[in-house]
Amino acid sequence: MTGRARLVARPLQVALYTALTGSPAVTALLDGRIYDHVPEPAVHPYLVIGEAVEEPDNTHTSFGRQADITLHLWDQVDGFSRPTAIVAALVELLDHQRDALSIVGHRVVSIRFVDVRTLRDSDPRIRHVPVRIRVNTQQEA
Repeated sequence: MTGRARLVARPLQVALYTALTGSPAVTALLDGRIYDHVPEPAVHPYLVIGEAVEEPDNTHTSFGRQADITLHLWDQVDGFSRPTAIVAALVELLDHQRDALSIVGHRVVSIRFVDVRTLRDSDPRIRHVPVRIRVNTQQEA
């Protein structure tokens, strides 16, 4: 390996935002409400690009990264029908679709849906659905 290792978290966040806001299906379901920082007051439903966990995934000849990033879907509805429909659109856009993301300085090796949780907030009408996506990359020279 030559050069220095570079983190993927920031360019991955930019690529995810670009892919999500560029998807007619996702933006229609969320009415374009995709955030890094949620404005107050927030209109539901909305999606927040959240936490990332990044680990080295190097080979003998190149730097690589495995990044798990959590997308947080928030909605104010009875039940989980609408939130799970939105999650289905996210999974369809990203899972096994390595061409869905263009990450500056990195080549996408794979994108995988890891898990989803349907959670009830202390407010009985608020639904929180974290969705974890795993992205494996190789650093470009």
